[in-house]
Amino acid sequence: TVNGVLKGLDYSIIDKFSEVANVEIDYKRYSSVKNMVSDFSSNKLDVISGDISNTKFDMDVYKTISAHDSKVSIVTKGLSDLVVNSVYSLDGKNVLCIKDSKISNYLKDNGVKVKEYNNSKDLFKHLNGNKIAAIDDNVYDYYVRHDKSIHKIGMLDFDLDYGFVIRNISNNKTFNEFFVL
Repeated sequence: TVNGVLKGLDYSIIDKFSEVANVEIDYKRYSSVKNMVSDFSSNKLDVISGDISNTKFDMDVYKTISAHDSKVSIVTKGLSDLVVNSVYSLDGKNVLCIKDSKISNYLKDNGVKVKEYNNSKDLFKHLNGNKIAAIDDNVYDYYVRHDKSIHKIGMLDFDLDYGFVIRNISNNKTFNEFFVL
């Protein structure tokens, strides 16, 4: 959100779908992927978006193709002579990440120490000095427009799977037909 208004690629996609299909959509913002998936699994939500590639669901769902590319930016606010050209470049570093994200899990699986935050807003509040963060490249593009002190020091491709997951129920038929191939 920016000044209390929803923003971002996922919101824009859903908002345009709402216009085209002439349907009203209620949005709910979550501070963590874990809480969002929990509500989805409890049938409190019909559609979710984000990094849900490693998530198992106890219901029939449709998954869309990724709405984002899979590039991961390695960023800092300080000046750095660190060159990041592979995950091994981060060995011995403490990297800020979004909690429960595929980026965070991938880094941990490869022996990188991570400090996790509930969302990108919290992460960027703590990105200072010589700290570095691993974030989705689209998130970097958004934040660098508002904060010119953010510097990209590397880019990795983790083959992330960001997309929408839709409960397979009759009420979601229009949404399923619109988004699922």
